[in-house]
Amino acid sequence: MLVLAVMVLLASTVSFADEPNGPLRVVDGDTIYLGKQRHRLQGIDAPEINQECRKLDGTAWKCGKAATTKLKKKIGAHPVTCVSNGRDRYKRHLSVCHAGGVNLNAWMIRQGWAVAYPTSFKPKSISH
Repeated sequence: MLVLAVMVLLASTVSFADEPNGPLRVVDGDTIYLGKQRHRLQGIDAPEINQECRKLDGTAWKCGKAATTKLKKKIGAHPVTCVSNGRDRYKRHLSVCHAGGVNLNAWMIRQGWAVAYPTSFKPKSISH
């Protein structure tokens, strides 16, 4: 019975690796492309690439570019694998992605480059 439950759970997600689907492109701190597949890192919100933030003294800094750069550096030359839990209203895969054994979604939050993004999203099965 447990084996069947695990098989059903695995069937409800779709996994993507950067090799079969084409090259990796980091769009910003919470969106990547694996080939033609666009993945939104599920459960996080990072600044957009052109977004500026303000320091406590009021000076602006390019926080969006910094978050994007940090994600790119963390990935480095590691292959990226994403598991999609469905799609959002923009048809992006809502995914948990890993590189070098690291959960990139959680890493971005732990490092302060993203915040947890609560959502009412309910995972659904997708198929290709």
